[in-house]
Amino acid sequence: MSFTTLTMLHYNRQFLLIPYVYSIQQTPSSSTVIIIALIVFILLIAGIGLVFYLTQASKTKEPTNQLKLEEELKKLRIAKKQGDLIAKMAGILSTTLDYREVLDKMIELGLPAMGISSAKSEDAEEQKTVGLALLFERSETELPIVAGRNMARSDEGRMVSAEVGLIHETVQNAESTISNNIKEDKTLNSIVSLRRCNSALCAPLRVGFDTYGVVLFATTKANFYTENHKKLLSTLCSQVVIPLENAQLVEELRREQQKILAKEEEARRKLARDLHDGPTQSVAAIAMRLNFIKMLIKNKEFDKAFDEIIKVEEIGQRAVKEIRTMLFTMRPVVLETKGLAPALEGYAERLNAVESFKILFVNKGYNGQLKTETEGVLFAIVEEAVGNAKKHAKSTEVKILLEVQQKNLLLEIKDNGMGFDVAKTRASYDQRSSLGMINLFERSEAIGGHCEIDSAVGKGTAVKINVPL
Repeated sequence: MSFTTLTMLHYNRQFLLIPYVYSIQQTPSSSTVIIIALIVFILLIAGIGLVFYLTQASKTKEPTNQLKLEEELKKLRIAKKQGDLIAKMAGILSTTLDYREVLDKMIELGLPAMGISSAKSEDAEEQKTVGLALLFERSETELPIVAGRNMARSDEGRMVSAEVGLIHETVQNAESTISNNIKEDKTLNSIVSLRRCNSALCAPLRVGFDTYGVVLFATTKANFYTENHKKLLSTLCSQVVIPLENAQLVEELRREQQKILAKEEEARRKLARDLHDGPTQSVAAIAMRLNFIKMLIKNKEFDKAFDEIIKVEEIGQRAVKEIRTMLFTMRPVVLETKGLAPALEGYAERLNAVESFKILFVNKGYNGQLKTETEGVLFAIVEEAVGNAKKHAKSTEVKILLEVQQKNLLLEIKDNGMGFDVAKTRASYDQRSSLGMINLFERSEAIGGHCEIDSAVGKGTAVKINVPL
């Protein structure tokens, strides 16, 4: 092959290869550009989607976070108000022991917290809230209204039943209770101030197992009270019961003081009567006979004077026995050292030595099963009953019986005297100066016993006291 031919072939091959190489170089470059463009487009779409999602998420979270913040602020405001209220109540408690004043102040301070929720609420002017405090004073089934706010005059001192309705439920369960349908509560409907109200919150005033009463808040707004109201009212009530308990202790102390003073006064009157009827008469008789003896001696009637001296001696000995009996009954040492039965036996012996009537003591099975304090009360009852028989019954015999009957002790003081109409006497007892019969009942109740008086005109009297062993 000639050189020219080879040269042409080489040229043609090169010529033919150039387009091929060029096409190979062009094809990969355009694909890369397209791929990069697609990737950029996809990333752009993804970025836009992500930005949109984050924007929407932030828009969603923003109201939620704001609501949570507002809710927390609301709780803090409520807590602050409750703290201020409790602090004010603590200040009031430190300045007074008058529980009625404390209850009144608690209702006054608690009314905004237990009533209108916000001064800016649309129905604030239409909403009405009533606060009441009711205490068990003279009954376990009824409570008088002792304090209140926005209360009708006709409700002051009104007696309210504690046997049904919201108040009954609160007392029985010993916890705060909410009612959203108080119009069907017959007990609350009896209170004029609550007849327009729709919902109520009631909390017990309680210490330990003792319930002193309840505090009641009611409003015209339906379904108003919440758990927060319950907690706040329970906290307030737990503070208020402190002066209530103190007031009860003070009142019990005053009653005990009055009882002690009354017993001391009665003891003084009894001592005066006993001295007048016994030793005083004897001493007066001795003085008269001594004056008579002086006249006899002056007239030299020595035999008669001697007889009178013997009589004076007898009167003096009798007066000594009477005084010793009085001292024995005032403080029977044998009662403290040996018990009730020996004390009553000694008491009967002493009376038989000085009284015109006969005293008989019988013991059936009693050997000191009761406490010393209870025995002392029973001895005082016997002394009271025997004294009544001596002064009023004109009896010739008085029988004192101690008898153990299963789980009880029967103490009976029975006389054969004139007797009396028990019902008639009790009906007019407030007009009498003597408290003998009242003492019998009160002393029996004080030791957990029960006193019965069985009597009729012309049939004697039997005083029976049953005391649990």
